[in-house]
Amino acid sequence: MTRLVARICLFLVTRASSLTLQGAGEQSGDGHAPADADVLVLNFDTKGHMKRTVFGGFEEPGGFHGLQYSFGYQVVEFRGLSAVTKAFGHIEKVKPRLALWLLPFFNGDGHGMLANFSSGHRAARSQSSGTRHGVFYWPPERCDRIPPNTVEDAFGDVDFVFQFGYQDGRLAAKDPQKYLPWPLGTAGWRSWRTPPAGSVAPLGGRATFASFRGTRSTRSGASQLEKLGQVPGVVIEFRDKWAQNDSQAEADRYKELLATSQYALSPPGHNPNCYRIQEAVESGAIPVILPGTNLQHNTTACYNNWSGLYGLPVSSGIPIFQPRVGVSRAEVGDATAYPWIPTAPFRTLKTFGDLVGSAEGMRTGATDATGRQLQSWYKHWRRAFHDQLEQRVKSSLALSALARE
Repeated sequence: MTRLVARICLFLVTRASSLTLQGAGEQSGDGHAPADADVLVLNFDTKGHMKRTVFGGFEEPGGFHGLQYSFGYQVVEFRGLSAVTKAFGHIEKVKPRLALWLLPFFNGDGHGMLANFSSGHRAARSQSSGTRHGVFYWPPERCDRIPPNTVEDAFGDVDFVFQFGYQDGRLAAKDPQKYLPWPLGTAGWRSWRTPPAGSVAPLGGRATFASFRGTRSTRSGASQLEKLGQVPGVVIEFRDKWAQNDSQAEADRYKELLATSQYALSPPGHNPNCYRIQEAVESGAIPVILPGTNLQHNTTACYNNWSGLYGLPVSSGIPIFQPRVGVSRAEVGDATAYPWIPTAPFRTLKTFGDLVGSAEGMRTGATDATGRQLQSWYKHWRRAFHDQLEQRVKSSLALSALARE
């Protein structure tokens, strides 16, 4: 049992243009790998979603949505409660130039992994001074699960932190050069597959004006969405409970709506950001979003600037919704803009009830040219994140080289 929990699987990524994953899994607890890659990726995400989103996309492993990285890297999979200690031990053996951690905390940190990371990193500084560290941190869906000071303590000495999917404004406001956004990606771990190139229908000829299909229980504004179903051309479909996996029929219907709709309504669920946004873009539908969060509910208040991920930050320091009594600016975080993120051609509303008054203008604007603009933005948007990781890795490798002289 101990050997199963401690198992480490190794995969070698070559510098070849395809960067295809090669090699076989190690069965031993040590899982030693040769230090012949610039970057050692330590993956703690059991679903593989973070690895796929950062180093895959469009079913092409080795790059970000088909954009290849210039650096060589090796991925090591870790499992079990003692995995952080084993990961640092592996770093000490391999002594990579950069250790890049993929750390999912979307359900919180009930096992104290962040504290273990903090103590492990302090020890690693003296044992492997030539190794730099970077992190992909997947924050919890709710702000109250992990205090920001706990995150700062854990990652105080790492070179950079990409906040995966959910952008905690409290961290970004303190150090926007260190705490950077990264896309949530698409739900490939469920049933999503990117439509083949050339299969996306032109926007102007689509039969459905706007649509939404999702779970009723996770959306506080379900009743308002239901009323939109009375608007001509709007399709609203609910299921009562969230499911870990969709049936084939449910998955097919979801994809059908995105593929035949001009606009995809994306209301907040557990978190204001969701997989639907990128899935809509890949299907050629324009996402309709509500920037900001409802700050009456402080469990998501720190994500008020979530739309900044798409180049649509809320007005700096001014929440779209006024926070309830007891929610401070420190809890919300000032809106941080990232000039390197291109502005998405999404439709933004204050409430989904505003769709009724905006429908005529939205119908007029849903042209084939608008659809091409959406796809062009998506290409440049992906490139922007790819280039940011390239720059951060390059800087860390340069610092490592200096320390090893």
